[in-house]
Amino acid sequence: MMNNYEAKSYYQSKDIAQREASLPVRCLLCNAHNEIGTARFRQLYSQKDTAPISLDWWECRACEGWFVHPVPAPEAIKRHWGTVSHQNPKYEIRIARQKEAVQRRILMGLSRWTDPGPLLDFGCNFGLFLVMAREAGWTPSGFDPYVTAAEMARAKGFDVHCGWSLEEAGFPAGHFAAITANDSFCYVWHPFATLETFHCLLKPGGVLAMRLANKRFVWGLVRAFSAAGPARDIRISRLLQGQFHSIGLAPLSRILRGIGFDRVLIEPHATTAPWRDSPWKTGIAYLVADVLYLTSLKRVNLSPGVLLFARKANS
Repeated sequence: MMNNYEAKSYYQSKDIAQREASLPVRCLLCNAHNEIGTARFRQLYSQKDTAPISLDWWECRACEGWFVHPVPAPEAIKRHWGTVSHQNPKYEIRIARQKEAVQRRILMGLSRWTDPGPLLDFGCNFGLFLVMAREAGWTPSGFDPYVTAAEMARAKGFDVHCGWSLEEAGFPAGHFAAITANDSFCYVWHPFATLETFHCLLKPGGVLAMRLANKRFVWGLVRAFSAAGPARDIRISRLLQGQFHSIGLAPLSRILRGIGFDRVLIEPHATTAPWRDSPWKTGIAYLVADVLYLTSLKRVNLSPGVLLFARKANS
């Protein structure tokens, strides 16, 4: 681990003081006050038809989470979308088939928590999960910042709002029986504010269901045991895959309870592709995590992908 002097030696840029001065006073993940310092790496954020841009990452001493600040402008995010398959309409069916199993797990999980009713799919993409939810008895709506995806989801017969901020999307407070976010929460600009909005939009007893990448511990090891510099930036950037923040499961659960969710349940082994289609390294990572989870009596959850369910308190 580098000390502060070593970290600043790595970031020899003349604007280090200016960048630190522009930080938010509160952590974007947990809302802690004045607990932010450099995460000691920069993310190379890929761009279509041009060189990657560099994003500054910061770390909160209170929740040990990492986040980007400032987030890239919408134009840069759109150029990044041009480099990833899940934003390409021609891969809609293939990606839907890969995610079908985990999406059915989400619907089955919701059925154990609440009865079907109004459902909001945050980051609905092209709308195929909305179709699955409707077939399961829900009344789904969607939200997505990608105009093409939102239009394709609307064409399937759904109310889909398009924009960069869920807080400004115009959904009524206390309306939804469930909110789902399948690999979309990690891309929000202000995660704490978004979790507060999820809580606001849910009716009392409503349930939030999210599929999350759970790699904060692994990424921390990569940072700790890699020499500071461009090579480490490249390595961590590949692991991040374009997301804007990362936090451990235990602090995330505490944050949710602090916002007003009275029960949080986390399930391991939430893969985004069938086992036979996963790279062998991914398979080994899940297998090792499963063994550790069971031998620790479910106390240690390092599964690379998890499902999180959180219920809004009734009062």
